[in-house]
Amino acid sequence: MTALRRYACVLALGALGCGGGTLASSGAPPTFPADALVSASSMSGQLLVEVRTDPQPPVKGALSAELTITDGAGQPVDGLDVAVVPWMTAHGHGTGVSPQVTAQGQGQYLVENLYLYMSGTWELRTTISGAADDQAVPQVEVP
Repeated sequence: MTALRRYACVLALGALGCGGGTLASSGAPPTFPADALVSASSMSGQLLVEVRTDPQPPVKGALSAELTITDGAGQPVDGLDVAVVPWMTAHGHGTGVSPQVTAQGQGQYLVENLYLYMSGTWELRTTISGAADDQAVPQVEVP
């Protein structure tokens, strides 16, 4: 990446409020397909995290995601504190916008304010705490 492009990226992130901005929402509730976009086992191997997005497949910009977290027996796991940090490993950066995660019940966790502003592979670095302490890193591809 040229210095000029890197500077433009830094300016764009700064305009978003680096580290805690929020994005405007359309007001319509997100809808998620029945089939997961991707899934990833947790670091311990005791949990499975399925990811669905709205829209699916994801597009550049703001979107919502639904994480479904199940145990080794395929049972939903509730009562967790879940945090998601979007990270683009190829470029060594995140987004500067903090997604909000809300428990929905039945092992489902709604991720809003998910901002994937570049094409490429994004890691959704997911930290899980509460009844289970673990991490998972599902990856989504943004065209």
